[in-house]
This record gives sequence, structure tokens and C-alpha cells, in this order.
Amino acid sequence: MTFKGKEFEFVFPRPTLIMGILNVTPDSFSDGGRFVDIESAVEEGILMQTQGADIIDIGAESTRPGFVEVPPEEEYKRLQPVVLELKSRLKIPISVDTRHVEIAEKVLRLGADIINDVGLGRKGREMYQLLAEYGAGYILMHSGDITGSLEPEKELNSFFQRELQVALDEGMREDQIVFDPGIGFGKTVEQNLLLIKKAILGKKLGRPLMLGCSRKSFMKILPGGATPAGGGRLGGSLAVACYAAERGIEILRVHDVKETVQAVRLMEKLTWAE
Repeated sequence: MTFKGKEFEFVFPRPTLIMGILNVTPDSFSDGGRFVDIESAVEEGILMQTQGADIIDIGAESTRPGFVEVPPEEEYKRLQPVVLELKSRLKIPISVDTRHVEIAEKVLRLGADIINDVGLGRKGREMYQLLAEYGAGYILMHSGDITGSLEPEKELNSFFQRELQVALDEGMREDQIVFDPGIGFGKTVEQNLLLIKKAILGKKLGRPLMLGCSRKSFMKILPGGATPAGGGRLGGSLAVACYAAERGIEILRVHDVKETVQAVRLMEKLTWAE
């Protein structure tokens, strides 16, 4: 399988890709306010590259439970200087986490390589047409409410199969697209755990998978998991990262790049040495 944009190409199988999260927001659930000024955000992006990140994912609107919507003009105001500066200083692809087609178009013009679409209020065809035009990478996340489903994996497979076909019908290439099961979005704790266990499910459709479990609230069920998300769930986050990487999940979206790179790369060496 291949994940490909205009300026990058990842061919799988290969070591698991680590996507570092850079939130330029005042209210993200675990690191809100840390990188709201341009200088600190740029420094963090550069640091994550040196720590081993393969992709940087920049977000300017928190989508935590109960989030307050950010007007698109404010979202772009936060994104524009950071994307521009990091594009000139990083050697790795830049992803932008946005659910707005108009923001996606603007950051693609700035040179963003990937759009990470959480899909709240999804505008599928418009987004797919835009990505087809620019040839950029696209992460398609499931975010519908399936809390009443007894078979969440089947719900997600059906969703991905349907949306993949729509994207292809609108001119996208299959190799532009990665699937994200949307852990924590419209799912119960039990469903989140089941989907992590069965995260291999999307491979039936022949596309890479991204898993975003870092510091997520389902870890509250673990001893110590109810502590503040900003670092208090590192152990659980690393456990999921190693579990997923050992099972061949292609991309991990994480806050703690240094620790995740160390854990996953060691796990890969131990596993491949067998």
C-alpha cells in the first residue's frame, strides 16, 4: 500500500509512522494554551521533527467533547503563520487538522501536504473534489454516533467503503487516502477498546490506518487514568501505540513524540528480531 501526496510518498510495509500533534489552540483537552503563540508553536514543530516525528499535524480548533466552535476566519488566523513558517523549516510533511473545506483550501495553498478531516458536519463531496484538485493526502475519520451499535467494526467498515467510493467518484486517487476509526468520537468506552483491538479492520479495504488514541478519555478506566490528560495518561498511550504498531497499524497520531518513538522503535526491533 502507498500513501501519497504531491510532495511525499510512504510505501508500506515500513516502520510505523509517527504523527506529532501540534495544537495551536487555547482549549485543547490536554495541551490547550501551550502553543498559542507562533514562536512556541514553530519551536515545538521543529522539536518533534528532531525527536523522530514523520508528520506534523497542526490543529487550530479543539474538537474535544463540548468544544466551542471556532469561526473559520479565527481558525485560519491561528494556522496561517505556523503553517507558513514550518513549511519553510521542516523536511517532513505537514498535516492540518480541520473540518472546514474553506480552511483546507487555504492551507493547501500555503503548502500543507495532508488534510486530517475529523468530519464533524461532513461535507464529503466538496472536500473530496478539493483534494482531487490538489492531489494532497487525506485522512478520513469516522465521527458518527454509533453508541448504540453492538458491532461497531461493521459500522465503520460500511462507512469507509461508502466514503471511499464517493471520494474516488469525485476524482481522488486511492493512494491519497488513509482511514481513521475516530477513537473517542461518538463511541462508548467499550466500543473504543473493541475498535483498537480490531483496528486491522480497515485493511480489508486496502488502505492504511491511522490511530489517534493519545491521552484519550477512555483511559479513565485504568488505574491512574483519571488524572489530568496532559501527561497523566502517558503509560496508557504508549501501551496502545505499541499494541497497534505490533499489529501493523501504519500511522499513530500522538502528543508525546519522543516517548512514542522510543517505545515503538524498540518494540519493532524486538519483534523483527524473532
